[in-house]
Order: sequence, then C-alpha cells, then structure tokens
Amino acid sequence: MESRITLSVDWNDKPGGKPLGLIIKHINQDQRHTGFIFPDANNNPVLAHFAWHKDFRETSEIGNYAMHWLQFLPARTVIPIITELYRIQEVNNIPYGIINTEGIKFVDGSMVPVCDNNGESLTCSTFVLCILEQFSFPIIDRETWEIMEDDITWQRDTLQSLECDLSENVMDMQLAAIGKFPRVTPEQVVGACAIFDYQPVNYQDACQAGLIVIKKLQGLNR
Repeated sequence: MESRITLSVDWNDKPGGKPLGLIIKHINQDQRHTGFIFPDANNNPVLAHFAWHKDFRETSEIGNYAMHWLQFLPARTVIPIITELYRIQEVNNIPYGIINTEGIKFVDGSMVPVCDNNGESLTCSTFVLCILEQFSFPIIDRETWEIMEDDITWQRDTLQSLECDLSENVMDMQLAAIGKFPRVTPEQVVGACAIFDYQPVNYQDACQAGLIVIKKLQGLNR
C-alpha cells in the first residue's frame, strides 16, 4: 500500500496530458486540509479548495502543500471537473458543516443537495469526495465508515467555530447531527484516492492509507 501513496512538492512532477491532483498539508498537529490542483492554460498551478463556510478559493500559490496526482482519471473526466471547479469559484456559496450524504452534486457552480432544507453541507474532504462521486468515481464505501470519539469532538469544535456563520435553524440541524454522520479526514481522502482501484475503499483501508499520508507529509515537512 505504501508504495502507491506518492506525495510530491515539485510542480514539475505532474504527469503529462490533462492532470488533476489533490493537495494536502498540515494546518496544525492534528488537522490537515485538502483540495484539488490542476494546470491552467499556461501550465501554471491552480489550487481549488473549500476553505470554510461560503469560502471556496482558487490560487496559484502551492505554498506548503504536497500533491498527489489522480492517475485513475481519464482526460475526458478531468476536463469537465476543472470546468465545474471554475464555476464553483464564481458562485462561491457552499455551506460548511457536518451533514453530508452521497449524491450531492454541483450544477453551474451551485451545490444541489440530495434533500432540501436538511442542512446538507460539506467540508474540504467531503467536497473532494462529492466532486469525484458526481463524475462516477465513488472513492470510499461510505457504509463502512465508523464514527469515533475523536470525530465527535471534532464535529462539536467545528460547529462552535461556525456559530457566527450559520442561521439558528441550520445550526440546530447541525448540532442534532453530531455523532450521526461520519467524518472523513483529508488524509483518508488522499490515501483512499491513492489506493483506489475502481472499487470504493473501505474504512479500515482508508485509515491505514491516511496514516501513511501523514507520515509522508511529516517527512516532507508539510
């Protein structure tokens, strides 16, 4: 498994053609952040990632991010994904939160929830997952996902940080969802994408792959 999980800090290490990759770095000792990376028309990097509530960002600064390139994606899929990422930046209205199910899509840059008015939302990790799911690449087996005590603590802390951003009604829905929706971490997403072999990755394998991602990030001082 470890040999399949490759991280690079060199933009020139990207494959030819129309590549799309993931970025990841440590935010602090216990938290990572992820998103997409791809070349623009002039072969300059574009980092596209969901940073916070209604805060989708595109930048050319790689900074302290490491990169993993998604070798399983054909060019015919990469192009529409990149097109949609540009549209998402134009709309920039994604809700941040812990309520997330498979089936969320984006149409012309706007998030289309599975069900209306139930607080559906995204994190940086579930944003990546939902984009890939939308384009017929279900990276993880969501039914195998477990909810750990650390995940519940993270959910509570995250919602506390969102207190000024969410309406009372939405916050009530989010609080009621604590411990009911699994958390998918950035390292699990990157690790699962690295070992993805056209079958959804189960929770245990994603956890193992995520630990390898963290170890390699530490080795790269990222």
